Amino acid sequence: NDGRVVCWIGLPPMQDPKLSATAQRVNRLASEEVGAHPDSFFLDIWTTFSVPGEPGTYTDSVTDVEGNDVIARLDGIHLNTDGSKVLAGYLWPELKDRIPHLPVS
Repeated sequence: NDGRVVCWIGLPPMQDPKLSATAQRVNRLASEEVGAHPDSFFLDIWTTFSVPGEPGTYTDSVTDVEGNDVIARLDGIHLNTDGSKVLAGYLWPELKDRIPHLPVS
């Protein structure tokens, strides 16, 4: 182990149901593959970027790690700047758990 960690960030639900179904399949396959490799992990954002209580249901707004509602989507597919900040808020603790020597700021 040379200290490197690989993180595969899953896809969020998409506004178009066909794209969303494809994203869900990609997530399943990626999660299985990443799980087979040491020092790798899959960050599942499917539920984070879904309607609360309805995993896989597209929404433009989500709740960030501080409990604020933010508009997170740009075009029904991609995250906007606020959505990327929400993602970073969930990713950072996962990275810190796996890479203890990461700088704090």
